[in-house]
Amino acid sequence: MKKSHRIILSILIISFIILLILVKLEKTMNIDTKVYNFIIKIKSNELTNIVKAITNLGDTFIIISSIIMCFLLFRKRIYPILITSNILGIVLLNQTLKHIVMRPRPEFLHLVEESGFSFPSGHSMAAFGFYGYFIYLISISKLNKKIKIILNIILSVLILLIGLSRVYLGVHYISDIVAGFIMSFIYLIFFTTITKKYLKNE
Repeated sequence: MKKSHRIILSILIISFIILLILVKLEKTMNIDTKVYNFIIKIKSNELTNIVKAITNLGDTFIIISSIIMCFLLFRKRIYPILITSNILGIVLLNQTLKHIVMRPRPEFLHLVEESGFSFPSGHSMAAFGFYGYFIYLISISKLNKKIKIILNIILSVLILLIGLSRVYLGVHYISDIVAGFIMSFIYLIFFTTITKKYLKNE
């Protein structure tokens, strides 16, 4: 692992630990509530339908469907295998953290039905881990540089929108979203470091 990666990893781990402590001490509730109140001000039936469509892009069904498409489209099986392993690891990590922290869902107005614990956000972790891994694969690919930039910007915006959609829908605090992003970033650093040797052989 490069020195720069180790530094980023250390910052991310420390940030997650600090955020976790603040959540357990209920020190994030003020900012969590303010962010929700700010986002919900733009609520409308039309926007809610759009947000629901965006949040669905982080759902299990869409991700599984995308993985199946990867198996059908990629001739080299190593890519869909790594993509599948990546998301399975993230789901397992998310569920483990949820049951350790056991933070209840917000008492905001839920615009969609959700169950289970709130911290960290499963949709945020899945979105950052799944689409973030595609950003990594695109970055190391032989695609044209401009195409790389365009695709990575689109995926980055999608990740952010999926995270914010969970706050708008009232099923997560913003601190859940940030924690999900941070933890998936940590996971991806480890995952890409461990698996890059398989990609080099392709």
